[in-house]
Amino acid sequence: MLQTIFKHIEFLIACDNTASAAFNDLAKPDGTLEHCHRILTSLIDLFPDGDMCTGHASSSKFTVMTARLAWPFKESKARKLLEELGRYKTAITLALTAASA
Repeated sequence: MLQTIFKHIEFLIACDNTASAAFNDLAKPDGTLEHCHRILTSLIDLFPDGDMCTGHASSSKFTVMTARLAWPFKESKARKLLEELGRYKTAITLALTAASA
């Protein structure tokens, strides 16, 4: 869902030539949106199989157990990435607020 939001923001920036400077800064190379994409990719890489932890019938018991055993080693990295994403969320919110004023 978050990736969809980023894509919508990028689309709005591309379509609106009158967007605020703060809003345009989001889409700059090595800007806020690019950093958010990197963080999301890192989070996705922590969980390579989307249903590993869900216990769906398609997941083997071994895979589910492996995911549960690996979580303590991944938890601190995941929390750090989520905190970083939260900081970027603030920047995006401010830019969207400035653009709507």
